[in-house]
Amino acid sequence: MKPEFYKIKHADLLQYSQSEAYQKLNEKPVSQERIVSYVKNPNALPDDYVLYVLCAENQLIAYRSLLPDNYGDNPKTHFAWLSGNWVQTAFRGQGYSSRLLREANTDWHEKLMYTNYAPESHALYQKSGLFHKISSRTGSRFYLFPKTRILLKHRVSKPFVWVLPIVDVLISCYANLKILMSSKPASNGCIIESMQQPDDEFYKAFNQRETAGFQRSDSELRWILNYPWVSNDGNNQNYFFSHYAKSMYYRFLWIKSEAGENIGWAILHFRDGILKTPYYHADNAVLSCLARYIIDFSKAKKIQQFRCFDANLTAAINQEKHLFIYQKPARQNVFAAWDTNPENPCLSDGDGDYVFT
Repeated sequence: MKPEFYKIKHADLLQYSQSEAYQKLNEKPVSQERIVSYVKNPNALPDDYVLYVLCAENQLIAYRSLLPDNYGDNPKTHFAWLSGNWVQTAFRGQGYSSRLLREANTDWHEKLMYTNYAPESHALYQKSGLFHKISSRTGSRFYLFPKTRILLKHRVSKPFVWVLPIVDVLISCYANLKILMSSKPASNGCIIESMQQPDDEFYKAFNQRETAGFQRSDSELRWILNYPWVSNDGNNQNYFFSHYAKSMYYRFLWIKSEAGENIGWAILHFRDGILKTPYYHADNAVLSCLARYIIDFSKAKKIQQFRCFDANLTAAINQEKHLFIYQKPARQNVFAAWDTNPENPCLSDGDGDYVFT
């Protein structure tokens, strides 16, 4: 049977999600959470292509989703992040993913980027010859209460899977003992105030941060916070990528001097035991304050891991007396299909689509 091919523009995405063609698909090319978020994207234009779908009758064969964004300044370059990419197992190796990539590259006039990729997707993109690396950042993954039954469930043969919960108990005992024996660190001369929601002053500070490359402003921060790609309702949507979290929330931090003056800020993102810092603004003299707060937060919440692609913040944590039981390098690469300006952007962990999940 010959596959049907759909190309959906931003202006038509909501209508497509309500169509019979979408409703009858056995698996969905885009989740309800992403649909709402895509529609609310302040950077998207009506004629932007955001979804490519190959299907046969009611069976989804392959899809590619894209996230419109802007890069640089004077003038800005309108481009799209390669976001979702999936091919049904029975149809892999037949060139469908490459076809959708070529279609997207043509429709977006070679203005594509990607980051935070799966190995299979990265191999496809590199094989295409379209992309070159514009940024490489190295940080760390810090582990405190890691769950091997999650991290290693696909790497351990079935006869030994039963061992993983026991390993998790032993790790938990060791981490708790390490916390119990730790001493309270000396004051580092800073006070951190935590908010569950950003106030107007925080939005203003975010809008005024110095950037080079990605110019996300307070309006985009509101979009990110109000329209994430995951929910906690647990509804099964037959969608391949993640769209569910048992617990996900943000914390907005003001870093203050002992005199009460704002000297920095940060955003923490917590999801099901994973802690991230998508955006922060603090010079090196203040980073020790943020590092200490992250360590204390990780201890209090018994997080599984803290992911950080920022070398300066990673170094600040390592300079503190932290309690993480294991650490390994973490790298964030960004690839573009055109000659970007600036060529070496100033990146934050939250740039790209990483911040939505």
